[in-house]
Amino acid sequence: MEIPKFAKRFFVLHMVEGMTGKNEPPAEKILVKEEAARRMDPTFEGKPVVFRDEHMTDEEYESLVKSTAQGAFSDGIVNKSFFNEADGKHWAEILVWSPAGIAACENKRFAVSNAYTVTNEAGPGSWHDLEYNVEVVDGEYEHLLITDKPRYGESKILTPEEFKAYNEGLKKELAAVTNTSKGVSKMFEFFTRKKAENIDENMDVKLPKTGKIVNLSKIINAWDEKLKNEESGEIFAHPDHKVKLANGEVCNVGELIEKHKALAEENTHLKNLSSEYEKGLKDQEKATNPENASEEVKETEKELEGAETEEEKATKKLEKEAEAANKKTNKSGEISEREREILAVRKRIENLSTAPDRVSTPDGFGMATQPVVASREDALKLGNRLGHNSPTA
Repeated sequence: MEIPKFAKRFFVLHMVEGMTGKNEPPAEKILVKEEAARRMDPTFEGKPVVFRDEHMTDEEYESLVKSTAQGAFSDGIVNKSFFNEADGKHWAEILVWSPAGIAACENKRFAVSNAYTVTNEAGPGSWHDLEYNVEVVDGEYEHLLITDKPRYGESKILTPEEFKAYNEGLKKELAAVTNTSKGVSKMFEFFTRKKAENIDENMDVKLPKTGKIVNLSKIINAWDEKLKNEESGEIFAHPDHKVKLANGEVCNVGELIEKHKALAEENTHLKNLSSEYEKGLKDQEKATNPENASEEVKETEKELEGAETEEEKATKKLEKEAEAANKKTNKSGEISEREREILAVRKRIENLSTAPDRVSTPDGFGMATQPVVASREDALKLGNRLGHNSPTA
């Protein structure tokens, strides 16, 4: 196919001898030895380069294969894959022409992951005292993914100029190591605590950059622990390690932890204040809205609305008896002494609403011996004395 003129060339580190983990179930350790990696290199030529954040699913890859069969590559193409003598790892030369893919390659936050199909396998077994489930004896590359979540931690993307400088730097280091005198490397100065023809763990090493003298066994143990943690994923930053924040501020990990702790406490405090404020609003709304009153309060108000006072009950009873007496008078013209007294009491009660605070008992009804009625309450009491059982108001 014809490559666009504006395509850019990059070099990517994508494969190295060793073991890798498979995240998809079933989880397993996969070993790729140098011999297998070299056999697979030629299969990468002409395969598509894809830019995206996540690794592709089987369905997405099948769709990609169909598009590439028609010459429609997503973001670029692999020119070749090769073994780099300078670092002993496998790199690929790629061409990328999509603006998004080029921008990702120029952004050092992104790296690459390769995808391949295993055509011949062996295992399980042990490699450098590490157990693995499958050994890739041979395989065929499918595509190269530009992503910020690479499976191989050392993966990187370099421009041609950066790749050249990278190799030259490694060659200088290799020359320094191989330029020995009397069989002792000039990069390290060894100080033996006892004479020995072979280097052992009791030797001290002078580090080339810091000039510090460190026991060789400490270096070996430290690296062993580091590699173990890398494979298990249990790598923790030291509190003194520096980090650069989004605003450009530089602080160490310990300070970052304290800042996060302070923000978390402030967030909790603000949530509590918000909850208290919302509760106050709900309580206020409930207190001012009659519909939110409790069932007990509503029931009490209902009882009060329909209830009659004792005074009203007594008055109604007197009125009924007086009415009965009136009816009897109208029919026969004769009433008993008690009925006469009831009519008199009713008359006094009716006059209370317009009479002054103190009224006198009228004469002519045989009640000259009754006391003076001073109020409505006294009238009710008088009614009781005449034989009614209604309580006083």
